[in-house]
Amino acid sequence: SAPPGSLREAEFPWPTPDNPAYLTAVDTAQEAKLRLRECMLKWHPDKFEQQFGAMIAPEEKTSVLARAKAVQQVGFDTQISVSVHLAYI
Repeated sequence: SAPPGSLREAEFPWPTPDNPAYLTAVDTAQEAKLRLRECMLKWHPDKFEQQFGAMIAPEEKTSVLARAKAVQQVGFDTQISVSVHLAYI
């Protein structure tokens, strides 16, 4: 655990912007859904702030929380795309 106010944005293990759930071409539909759900829970802004908020450097807190929210939003958008795709298979 990091001391309060010591974590910088660059120290978080941010996922790739275009694939925050690390989906692969060989994932089954169930695996994709599970990975996307895990991604959305991990990066959910409220949960993220609850877990890391006190440890984030105060001057970077706004940008870190915004980035976590953006990651979660990409996961959400990807989940919708996967669900739509699976509905047509």
